[in-house]
Amino acid sequence: MNNVQQLTEKDLTIFTKALSPKLLRRLLKKHLEEMQKIKPGLQPDQLSDASLVAFIVKNKDVKVIKDFLELWIAYNIQMTGDTRAKQLKEGKPADEAVAHALLKYGFRELVALYFKLTGEKVSDEYVRLMEYTVRVLAANEKVDASGIPVEWSLENAQAFETWIESLTTDYEAKLADAEKERKSARVSLDENRRELSKLKSQLMQAENGKNALQQTLNATKQQLNEAHSLLQKKEEALQSKEEELKQKEEAYKNNQGPVTALPLNGTDVAEKKTYAPAQDLKFMSLCRPYVDERGVARLLRLADVGENGEILDNFVEDAPQLYRLYQKDGPEEDNYIGVWDWKSVPNIYNPAKVYFICAFHEHMEPIEIIIPDNVHSVPELVESLQAGIDREHVPDRMLYAFNNGTCYEGVYLTYSKFDERDKKSYLGTDVQSLPVHRFMASDITHIENATYYRYIDLPPVVGMVNTRENMEIVKSIMLAKVLWPVMKDQGFSRADYKMIKDFVAAIPTADVFDRISKACDCSRDEAKRLADRFIANGERYMNDVTIGSDEASRLVQNSPALMEACMAAVESTWRSKNEEKIKEAEARMADLDRQEEHRKSLVAAKQDEFQHIEAEVHTVREQLKELENRKQEMEAVSEALEKQTKALEAQHIEALERSSETPDDVPDIPIPMGMPLGSPMMTPMMEPGFFDEMPWHNGDMMENNSWQDVLVSVEIALLEAGVAQYALDGLAACLYSAYMNRIPLIIAGPNSCDIVRAFSIAVEGMEPAVMRSAFEPAPIVVRRCRESRTNIVMIEQPLNSGWGGELFELLAQHNKFFVAVHPFAEDLKTVQRGMLNYFLPIMSELFVEKAPGDNYRGAQISDMFSALPTRPLTEHHNNFMRLLRVSTLTKNNLDRLLTDMHSLLESVQADDDYMFLLYPLAYMTGSLGILKENLGKTQTESPVSLGIRNFLAPYLKDE
Repeated sequence: MNNVQQLTEKDLTIFTKALSPKLLRRLLKKHLEEMQKIKPGLQPDQLSDASLVAFIVKNKDVKVIKDFLELWIAYNIQMTGDTRAKQLKEGKPADEAVAHALLKYGFRELVALYFKLTGEKVSDEYVRLMEYTVRVLAANEKVDASGIPVEWSLENAQAFETWIESLTTDYEAKLADAEKERKSARVSLDENRRELSKLKSQLMQAENGKNALQQTLNATKQQLNEAHSLLQKKEEALQSKEEELKQKEEAYKNNQGPVTALPLNGTDVAEKKTYAPAQDLKFMSLCRPYVDERGVARLLRLADVGENGEILDNFVEDAPQLYRLYQKDGPEEDNYIGVWDWKSVPNIYNPAKVYFICAFHEHMEPIEIIIPDNVHSVPELVESLQAGIDREHVPDRMLYAFNNGTCYEGVYLTYSKFDERDKKSYLGTDVQSLPVHRFMASDITHIENATYYRYIDLPPVVGMVNTRENMEIVKSIMLAKVLWPVMKDQGFSRADYKMIKDFVAAIPTADVFDRISKACDCSRDEAKRLADRFIANGERYMNDVTIGSDEASRLVQNSPALMEACMAAVESTWRSKNEEKIKEAEARMADLDRQEEHRKSLVAAKQDEFQHIEAEVHTVREQLKELENRKQEMEAVSEALEKQTKALEAQHIEALERSSETPDDVPDIPIPMGMPLGSPMMTPMMEPGFFDEMPWHNGDMMENNSWQDVLVSVEIALLEAGVAQYALDGLAACLYSAYMNRIPLIIAGPNSCDIVRAFSIAVEGMEPAVMRSAFEPAPIVVRRCRESRTNIVMIEQPLNSGWGGELFELLAQHNKFFVAVHPFAEDLKTVQRGMLNYFLPIMSELFVEKAPGDNYRGAQISDMFSALPTRPLTEHHNNFMRLLRVSTLTKNNLDRLLTDMHSLLESVQADDDYMFLLYPLAYMTGSLGILKENLGKTQTESPVSLGIRNFLAPYLKDE
């Protein structure tokens, strides 16, 4: 119960006068010590009846008095309701039964208050009818000598006092019984808590034992892992040696492999450097130069660079949140991306501004990654480079790469290695070989429309690839040595020089292997090996090796016995030459075998120990499980006792646990208009023009499964935002209808920002996005809003001239729900009539009755949401809208909004139309006289109630 707070001082005085002064004095005497703290020297018997009533009313918030008044008001409500039901049961008409019940008890002068306290919804006309009927009945009732009606209360004042005393006695007895039950429950709860504490102590000891066993287990596992790791390293080392031998053997056999592996001496591990910004500068950022609309050279900050040369995914936290710097030096091409060092310096004369100091970091250039189509090997990469790159821009540094299935593999090039002709870039003819690099997918980052290697340093080099055949390379080197000045000094003529030059250039290279492959019917690789054997035979011939040696070789190959003898002789010779190395290798292998056996025994021992520990851990876990079950049982008992205690306290001592009211001496803290509650505070230098929506995390989210659920969520949120009770359903339907049809609104007056926040949190569980025009140019703000994924956007300073035409172009798209907010409804008079083509106005001063709170309950649309069925467009208020002379677009927006609004309310309520839309339209267009005249007529198209006429009368008084 909290009825006392709903009564005005006048209402409470009327209620208190109905009580016996004797009973009031008895109440004060019973709590005299407490009353004298309020008023020192108080003597209830010396107070007049009027002073007694005034003291009670003045101190209505004192607990003793408040509890007593709550009982008295509750009694009047109960007895009035019982009498009303009794009269109805006896066959009296409903209105007469209500009037007689109100007359008999304390609501004869407070008819409207009775319906307010009971929550019964009746119209203002009905309340005035009941007040008139009660006054008529009161004029005919009998009174005693003191002027008190005979039928007042229970038959007479003495019986009334007796009932109050018995009610008070019963209440105190119930309090005493509840206190006994609460103490008994508290004793039982304390015992349970002590038992639970013991269980927790045992559980803690078991947990400690478990942790100790777990530590031992972890140490054992670590030792096992170390042993396994050591064995694995040894195996990997042996495999690496085998791979190295295989690679060398293959390289020796092929001699012309596409990629030549580098020696395993550490060159395959990239050495990471440390980078730092220039002296006196603080940050390193990847930037792209551009020229702004004023013709000033600027830098667009794309990403920050770390000390190890890594291009970071997120901006550095301690860096200012600024993304457009001023360019002082460095390249100015629009498509260039490089590294600049910079820092910001505040302006001591104007804190809202900031200076930038930037310097181009010429020694740090990003590496762009280019992945061509239909390339699956390094030779194909080289062929595509030689065929030419059809690109308008060739980066200064790039990795031309492909995905080999497990990682990326590519060649590294610079701009200087290309020749430009026919609008294409070709690999330079002087490039003989290229380094081959490998990197992972995680080493790739995407910036704007390009792909980059994550580090400034190159990835590891795994080999080299020749861009041409070896013989072509040899020929180019020979041609480079045939120089005219050298041959001229040797006495050759110009004709001789040309003849020798042409002869060398005409030497066939690639076609030699093709001819051999065709003549011998073999592959090109086999043709290369045949050519090598031919060259080797030629070398032996040139070294005076007799032809008979080949014949001897064929004899050996055709005689198995001779072959074995030759092999034995060769083996003996080889062993004698490498005897020491063989012994060393055998000793090393024996040592490795011994180490392997020792490690196997250690692993077996650790495995046995591990199994023993696992058994102990299993036993401890079973014990813990049993303790945990017992703990849960005790907690359930404890929770049940707690609930029982709270229920008793709530039932019998409700007055002791009421929520404390806000103290009167707490000053109100004004909230600046335009700043949404809960949004992060920003300095003017850092505040953006567009602030995207943020999730609402204050409590659990409700699920809206239908449009009816949405209306309930919105009404609850609007009530927290300060909206009066009588306007909740109409305003919720109006806002949700505009949201469904994306019809922009402008809410002018108090709590406008909070109304938008409440609606957004209740519909989408998100703080609305915010647009401002005071900090960045309007085109930039509008572009950010257009590119965002937000649905609800709150526009601050909508009447600011800085918006220009960009804002209205954005509103015309109807892909988001825009709500403009303005703190002063009076400013709507100064707005041009054409604004109605973009906004429909709402004036919050008509329905806001208190300061907003911030205890919103977020809600969101569920996957099973049932939307409002589409209704055909219906025209509304045609005569009135014709008199206002609004545009067809405004009329269509109004009709669409009202059609769905009436569907949501499931009735046509013209009162809501006038309060939320028609009155603001008339006010904004300077047509309040037309509105007043329209309300005064007998309406047939959209009739309104007397209540809305009386409600709007003060606002139309001067018209």
